[in-house]
Amino acid sequence: MVTHADAKLPALFDDDGKVYFSAVNQIKDPNMTRHGLGLASFATEIDLATGDAVGPIRWHRWSDFGLGIAEGPHIFKKGGFYYLSTAEGGTDEGHQQWIFRSKEGPFGPWETGPEGTVNPVIFNDSHPEIRNTGHLDFIEDVGGKWWALGRETFLAPVEWRDGWPVVNNREKITLEMKAEGVAVQQKKTVWRDDFQGPELDLGWYHLRTPLKKAYRFDSSGLNLFGGAYKITEFECPSMLLRKQTHFSMDWTVELDFHPVTAGEEAGTAIWWSQFAYASVGLRRTPKSDHEIVCRTVNEQGEFTENLANVGHETSIHFTIQARPLGC
Repeated sequence: MVTHADAKLPALFDDDGKVYFSAVNQIKDPNMTRHGLGLASFATEIDLATGDAVGPIRWHRWSDFGLGIAEGPHIFKKGGFYYLSTAEGGTDEGHQQWIFRSKEGPFGPWETGPEGTVNPVIFNDSHPEIRNTGHLDFIEDVGGKWWALGRETFLAPVEWRDGWPVVNNREKITLEMKAEGVAVQQKKTVWRDDFQGPELDLGWYHLRTPLKKAYRFDSSGLNLFGGAYKITEFECPSMLLRKQTHFSMDWTVELDFHPVTAGEEAGTAIWWSQFAYASVGLRRTPKSDHEIVCRTVNEQGEFTENLANVGHETSIHFTIQARPLGC
């Protein structure tokens, strides 16, 4: 374990029997950034056995772009050059990746890749599919081809031009891009949970830490106990969540629920936050014993409810279909 204090987003690089530790830290030096406060990346040589620094800290990138942030530094070597790749602009729609190189070593001095033809190597701005394009790695496959692997998961082809990496021919990163390589055949997958207990599978989690356990298992499956908190509140409601793992998928829930008091509701939801979600549920109201309510939210954050009455059924199935935009 590296013992350097206050280091964030660390990475290791080895060269000629030496190991270098690069990371990011806060700076308050007006001579380094016009913002007066920002995040800058640095490197130092370390003893791999102890994790202790064996040399001075060398600052190697601070940024005047956007919020004055240069983070997630990764160093690699190719063709006689050392390369430094940093995420800049902050984790927002300004998020992007920059590249620098040095002939001398992992401490620089660093030459900045030409703006417009190399830098920023990736910047998607407000692209609807992939926005936060910083914090990527440059990797070489077994066939000698280079790729950009993003933290917001994507894989983009890389060409080397005049000793600089050019990602996806400087076009926007999308969910599907043209590249030569081994094709991955998509397999149709089916997942099912019958809730046989005695504990939930690891893929399930609560929105926040519950005050007490709100479910149990029996022969019928999972029993989820209602609570006082709505899913729109900053508490831990009686809700279990699971990550969506495919853009195109069908999600079906079988629900056995018979509300006895007006206001009781159970169902399923597509969840982003309490301000952005869609749900479909069964509830009781003063006017209806069994009312279906479907909630959706628009771009202004306004919720709309669509209602339908159903008879007293033993169980009900709710299905949500997810498809990429334009499909």
